[in-house]
Amino acid sequence: TAEKIPTLAQALAFLDGRGIAQIDLKKGVSNQQIARALEEANAIHRAMIITYSLNDAIELHQWLPEVMLSVGIDDISELSILEASGVNSERLTAWLGLGTGNPDLDQLLAQAGIETSYGDFRAERRGNARYRVMAENGAEILSVDKVEDATNALNAARASRDLLEVCSAAKG
Repeated sequence: TAEKIPTLAQALAFLDGRGIAQIDLKKGVSNQQIARALEEANAIHRAMIITYSLNDAIELHQWLPEVMLSVGIDDISELSILEASGVNSERLTAWLGLGTGNPDLDQLLAQAGIETSYGDFRAERRGNARYRVMAENGAEILSVDKVEDATNALNAARASRDLLEVCSAAKG
């Protein structure tokens, strides 16, 4: 097509007043470049940066303490490392990986006020993603490719719970 892929600056300008940019760090782009781009676009308060290491999260937080960060956390001790490095836990969401989640770690993070995210892209491609289980395991954010499928599954689960609350025969 004649259309061109927008630059990050163009995308941030387009989203101004419309949405939040979720920026997924990729190889070849430095933390400093992302920080500078967000500052230049005045987009620090309307962006979340997906990081792939504790060091990246710490470095980005030092440059942009107000930006939201998504950080992969495998163990509650990693939250302690982030906090000891000065990272504000109120600016974090925790990526708990692929699959249906880790309810034990999710619960510990919830007690610390950290929202969690996970997804199962492989299961989505196979057509057997368990969105309801992800939500029941504590995810506040589901990372999905099939938004309509996830929405339908979560709405069906909510409708079932609502029915069980009012139906005496179902309470059994």
